[in-house]
Amino acid sequence: SDDQSYDVTTSMELGKFFPDKKGIHIPMYINVSTQTSMPQYDPAMPDVELKQTISNAKSQQERDSIRSAAEDYTIRKSINFTNIHKNRTDPTKPNHVWDIENFNATYAYTDYEHHDFTTLNELQKTYKVALAYNYNNQPKFYSPLNKLIKSNLLALLRDVNYSLLPSRLNFQISFDRFYSENTLRNNDPNNFIPIPTSFNKSFNITRVYGIGWNLSKSLQMDIDATNFSVVGKPAGRIYGLKRDTLWENLKKLGRTVNYNHTINFNYNVPINKIPGMDWATLVARYSTNFTWQSQPEFALNTPDYNIGNSIQNGRTIQLNPTLNFVTLYNKFKAIR
Repeated sequence: SDDQSYDVTTSMELGKFFPDKKGIHIPMYINVSTQTSMPQYDPAMPDVELKQTISNAKSQQERDSIRSAAEDYTIRKSINFTNIHKNRTDPTKPNHVWDIENFNATYAYTDYEHHDFTTLNELQKTYKVALAYNYNNQPKFYSPLNKLIKSNLLALLRDVNYSLLPSRLNFQISFDRFYSENTLRNNDPNNFIPIPTSFNKSFNITRVYGIGWNLSKSLQMDIDATNFSVVGKPAGRIYGLKRDTLWENLKKLGRTVNYNHTINFNYNVPINKIPGMDWATLVARYSTNFTWQSQPEFALNTPDYNIGNSIQNGRTIQLNPTLNFVTLYNKFKAIR
């Protein structure tokens, strides 16, 4: 076979087109590659050279058809913009919930095309679009009784504190679409039955939510949730009214098929602030989780199947005490 190929890859930081003080980063990656293989022998008649079959053809159209059917050709193309974001250029500036530095975005596209003697056309396309938001900040605590109570006997009340704002907020939504077509080549001249094109499609949306809150110096709460949904796709090739149907399903963010969330509380119980109990500590943890799964799509489309959705939940309560008997014994002169 006569093989030819080329591969071009480049990566660029488009943020360099902006002043450095802006802190803008737009990393781009591009790749284009092709592989072409022309066999020496005709795939339809492996004991005859391809150039002889082409020379025996009666017309230019027939020669082009033979050459195209014998060629093994593949082309791949991709372009990616990963983690587009703006850096925080002033470290002394306080973090705000609305800061543009909390956002980042990603876009990726790949295209694959192939044909050979058995495959008339094979096409694959993948799309990924993601937008994320992440906010992190050091909590600020308020102790309203700190200046009013001086006695260590009332340390349990004196050290009461709270925080008004969460220390962590995060959200992410990503769209992942895959589309492919595959059509086999009809190499039998006596077969007049058309070979149908097979399609493989998926369109998924994933949403992630999270919040972390130091309610006080000793009490921390974390809530995280994930929602996985599927965008309904019309059968066959997407065009015309089918494209409108796809957009309508996309506007609804698809159909949720899986959802789960977890809630965690961590509490350092202040028993060591009780007079005479400074030799003991207690850490309490409470966690709960919930999972929901949709019934299969065939059950949704056929009322005769009443499978129903599935839910599962659970909780865990954990207490970890630590007793320092050395500190306790030192309180008594007789056994110190």
